[in-house]
Amino acid sequence: MLVPVFTLSLTLLIAVADGVPNWDMTPSCRAAAKAAHAENASERQKACIESEIKRAKSLLPIGRRFLP
Repeated sequence: MLVPVFTLSLTLLIAVADGVPNWDMTPSCRAAAKAAHAENASERQKACIESEIKRAKSLLPIGRRFLP
C-alpha cells in the first residue's frame, strides 16, 4: 500500500506494510541443498525449510511491533 505524504510541497510516496512478510523459502532451500549435498538433497531441503519456518516464527513477535 502506498501512502501519500506532503512535505514542503513535495509529494512523496511511502510504502506501508500490510503485515509481516511471508517468503517462500522452498526454491532457495532446494538450490542450496542440491549444491551442497547432492546425495541427500531432499533431506537437506526439508531441514532447511524447517529451520526457516522456526526462524520466521521466532521473529514474528518482533515484526508485529512495527505494524501500523
